[in-house]
Amino acid sequence: MKLKHLLIPIVLIFINTIYSCSDDNESVSENNNENPTEGNEDGNGDETIKYINEIDYTNNQNNDKLLYENDKLHQIFIYCCQVTNSNGSFKQGNLYQFEYNNDKISSVYVKSLQYNGDYPNLNNQEINNSQNKQFTYVYDNQNRLIELAPENNQYRKLEFLYDSNRISQIKRYSLQDGDYIWTTKTEIFYDSEENVSQTALTYLSSGFTYNQYFTYDDKKNPFNVLNESFGLIDFSFSFYGFDTSNGNLQYYLSKNNVIETANNDGPQNSVDYEYENNYPVELLFNSDGINNSQYLIYQ
Repeated sequence: MKLKHLLIPIVLIFINTIYSCSDDNESVSENNNENPTEGNEDGNGDETIKYINEIDYTNNQNNDKLLYENDKLHQIFIYCCQVTNSNGSFKQGNLYQFEYNNDKISSVYVKSLQYNGDYPNLNNQEINNSQNKQFTYVYDNQNRLIELAPENNQYRKLEFLYDSNRISQIKRYSLQDGDYIWTTKTEIFYDSEENVSQTALTYLSSGFTYNQYFTYDDKKNPFNVLNESFGLIDFSFSFYGFDTSNGNLQYYLSKNNVIETANNDGPQNSVDYEYENNYPVELLFNSDGINNSQYLIYQ
């Protein structure tokens, strides 16, 4: 499912591959929004790591919010839609919560929230109970993520294969009649800068392969920062209106920011960025001839 009408997917995705289904800049309380960046530097030791606090969409939809606690990403709220039914009209979104083991995400919980007004009350919203558990993250003895194991009959399972320490393939299983059936594989290729240059999604039932190709800027990718810091991978944020048919992996696995995409038929989408301190803060994207903008708000 392509999120937001879409970064989500980044999340994300968790995302077209992992999770699914944000106007007000209302801040969250200090207790739920501790700053994990203070005194933290990147691998070169010359730049403070920055974490996204909000994704501000300018097309009259609610912002996505990322909440931090005890120096870790604690929760993400992603707005879904306005719902009207026999019970009236209300807004709906998903709240995700993360648990950790050895500083990496070990479990993901999700709860759908229905509310009126600008935002649901996110203060003290703890949802980490067994009925809300969505995935367990499984790591190998090298601390590499090898499986997203579904809980509570989630409709998909993911397995990750590696070439050295880089994810080279993702196997997706779908829940069918009580069993998880292998349905697709996504092969991942990298350029010399360690960015994802191509994804190849193959449907096992038909043998059809859908290719996507990516080009990048030379600035820091904040979604890759989330992945490297916490293990958040392929979460479905809107991602600038880009086609995420092959998932959102390129936004989490790549050091830099996507500026153009192409597929089997040729060029697809492009995005222009404004930067501050080597990070993108404003994005103007063109998706299928439609221009729109988004803002990344950092702690």
